[in-house]
Amino acid sequence: GVCLNRSLLFFFSHYLFIIRSYLNKPPYNMWLKFILLLLTLLVVVLAWYTQTVIPVGTGFAVKEICSGVFISKRSPAEVLRVDVAATNPLAPFVQVDVDRPRRVVKGVTIGFTSRAVFREGLGCTLEIDINEQELRHQNISRERLRYQTAAKPLPADKPWPFGTGRPQPQKTGITQLDKLAKVMDAALGKGQERGHSTRALAVAWKGHLLAERYANGFNEHMPLIGSGMGALVLNALIGILIRKGQLSLQDPVVNFLPAWQCLEAQDPQKLITVEHLLRMNSGLSFNERHTLFSDLTYLLYGCHDSATYAANRRMVSEPGTEWQLSSGSSTLLAYVIRAVVGDSLYVHFVRSELFNKIGMASAIIEVDPAGTFQVATHMFAKARDWLRLGQLYVNDGTWEGEQILPPGWVKSTTKPTESSSRWMYGGHIWTNAGQPGYPQTRPFHRLPTDSMFAFAQTGSTIVMVPSLELVIVRLAHDWQANVVDWQWDPTDVVTSLLPVLHV
Repeated sequence: GVCLNRSLLFFFSHYLFIIRSYLNKPPYNMWLKFILLLLTLLVVVLAWYTQTVIPVGTGFAVKEICSGVFISKRSPAEVLRVDVAATNPLAPFVQVDVDRPRRVVKGVTIGFTSRAVFREGLGCTLEIDINEQELRHQNISRERLRYQTAAKPLPADKPWPFGTGRPQPQKTGITQLDKLAKVMDAALGKGQERGHSTRALAVAWKGHLLAERYANGFNEHMPLIGSGMGALVLNALIGILIRKGQLSLQDPVVNFLPAWQCLEAQDPQKLITVEHLLRMNSGLSFNERHTLFSDLTYLLYGCHDSATYAANRRMVSEPGTEWQLSSGSSTLLAYVIRAVVGDSLYVHFVRSELFNKIGMASAIIEVDPAGTFQVATHMFAKARDWLRLGQLYVNDGTWEGEQILPPGWVKSTTKPTESSSRWMYGGHIWTNAGQPGYPQTRPFHRLPTDSMFAFAQTGSTIVMVPSLELVIVRLAHDWQANVVDWQWDPTDVVTSLLPVLHV
């Protein structure tokens, strides 16, 4: 992840030559040696920081502001102050310029410049080893227009999930509407306490939009980032390819990745299958922490080709033996999908086979500079559309009688992965089953065993409970006050709703 340019290498070679000449000259002053060595260490740290951390931190700020402004229609100052500053210590030093006519955002930090370009239907992409003109003429951009993959607006006179009509709790037979309102208001209010920041809360029951609440500054028309919730889309897309006979869970990933075509026969990467990536036990190392020094941050804001970066992580265990939460695995899955369907159908496949079929008209998946989807980290959609995605899983993969996901796919991918955290992880979906044979080990004891979740590090969550016919979406940004709530506990919201639903 650390790339030193030629000028920096030239400087280092001459600097070390001078230091060496001083250290070899008598008299040998130990204090002089110590000072020179300390100075060398400081130069190395400063060079690394300026060549890696500052550009990545600036890219982080520019990318998030671009997406917030042009997708969510928020103010750049608010995105910088609330979203970026929470985890980016460089935020106070970034000078941001938003060019609305060109839909480009530029940021400058201590002389380092980063730019992000917005493209309709593709969101924002950083200019890393590529310029604006090249991005606008990239294959993925041209093919999106060629196949006209933008979703058609849903009818306003039909209720959710088939239209954009208002919540209709009466359709479910609920009579205690005042109690429902109190539960939703209380849930939204509690979601603002102790560093938490709930932005949207929506509930569907028995296939109907029951209720929704939005924090000040947010509304039902605003697409919001799902962060890690996008992993559920990857689960769905892999399932669709399997249903169509274009992919198998046992396919070796090496068949799809150009970065692995030069592997030796004995290299362990050749043993990694699609299922290993889906269950995040590939054996590839990945630092998932959201800091300026992590693999995650460099993958998202520091490199041109995120799939190649993820593929080049070192092996730390045999495939299938150790679980590790990894956006690198999600990125490689996104590239597998790209390799299977081809660049010309990449966007069209996602829109035609999933989003259009379940009415996710607002959904936008952003791409890296090389054109690979950043599904598990940078997907935006309105709260009601995230709710539609959850409804698909409560429906066991069917929508209006059509089998979108393979029969049995939801059950098989919610089987806990051995060695995963508290036996919670399935195949890019979290579960509440617990260790097989030991239901007391399930993480949320007061929720049904068949509960499923799409969690994000920001606290955003999709809760899916088939036995209750219940879907809950929470969109949030829980970074304030150092709160990292990547497994928001939905127990209170669910149990507060049950008496109202007479369940």
